[in-house]
Amino acid sequence: ELDSEESESIGEGGGRDSDLDIESDSEEEGEQRRDEDLKDLPMLNEDTLLQIKNNDPKLTSIYVRNFDHCIDGADAGYYIGQNSQLKRLSVKGEFMGWDEEFLKTTCLLGRFAKGLTQNRSIEALMLSCCDFSLGSISVTNPKIQKLQKHTVVRLASFCEKNVKLKSIKIDCCDLGSKTARVLAMVLGRKVDKSSLQRINLTTNEIGDVAAKELIESLKGYDNLVELDL
Repeated sequence: ELDSEESESIGEGGGRDSDLDIESDSEEEGEQRRDEDLKDLPMLNEDTLLQIKNNDPKLTSIYVRNFDHCIDGADAGYYIGQNSQLKRLSVKGEFMGWDEEFLKTTCLLGRFAKGLTQNRSIEALMLSCCDFSLGSISVTNPKIQKLQKHTVVRLASFCEKNVKLKSIKIDCCDLGSKTARVLAMVLGRKVDKSSLQRINLTTNEIGDVAAKELIESLKGYDNLVELDL
């Protein structure tokens, strides 16, 4: 169950009779798509972070990969949250094989997501290879579980409140059924449903029940033309 902090950002879903184009990718096809999506995007570093801080209109896209050692996740998230020029944000993480490094990565992502919730200009959000699973049997560290839960809520809050968001792509992030159901509830609650056109949640093992809830939560999204699970 979600705690009180999380429930503030999550509402109830609706229903939908849909004729959406629902597709499915193989893992190899998904990797090829990710590489193509990230091609030529400016990467987050000290120079591009300064552009973000200065709200530089020339910088409209940014690619974050594991956070540069010189850049704090909270700082990056905060300044992206305050920026009004960015239209496209891509974040690619790496799965870690041991608790200490996994905890560090999860903490950075959570702090990043906290700042991101304030952004209202991003139209396309892409998250790849970031572990967001709630209740995953592979994650036993309670600190990691708590951080994952807060990160999911923060990202869901961003999706709910950003009225310009046109595209959500979250692939290979180990969403699982519980996290996907959280996203379904948030999308069902979203007041302004006119902007969202594409949702891609490939390679996340969300299961049939959560997939059905996602589809049912999309009532009123009249401009949605693609749902890729």
